Amino acid sequence: MEQIFLIQMNCGRIASRIHVDSCDSNELTISSSYEELLFSDLQEILLKGKTLHDYYDMVFTTAGTSYKGLDKLIYVNAIKALQIIIESKKKHLRRCTNQNDAIVFLHQDIKFSPNMIQNLLRLFDVKLSIPNILETSYKAFAERPQPKWLQGIGSG
Repeated sequence: MEQIFLIQMNCGRIASRIHVDSCDSNELTISSSYEELLFSDLQEILLKGKTLHDYYDMVFTTAGTSYKGLDKLIYVNAIKALQIIIESKKKHLRRCTNQNDAIVFLHQDIKFSPNMIQNLLRLFDVKLSIPNILETSYKAFAERPQPKWLQGIGSG
């Protein structure tokens, strides 16, 4: 029988520890998260002189449903969210719904840390403060309908 344990490590990487009962060896493998892969890939494309749009097209047109072992749809949506934030910040758009949605997608849906979002944007000379990311994410979270499992709590 095989058991798989996922351990959250300090650097944000997920370690899969696979222990097989019938085998004496333990194996520890580190799998890259979306954050790490995206950050390293973006650094690489910038060094090659390519744009974020070029990178999006390249990833989107790869065959299959995964990209470097990760869900391709989520990955390209993360790239698209970055594109939206970068374009709206460079055009100095305020109260941009698309920008807010992109921040919420990266922070709440994909679970990127505010620090990682900030670092990804800095690669493209775009500044977005951590308090701004958290405020945008919190406002969107507060506006979402309360989950059914929470609706009866605290009323009685």
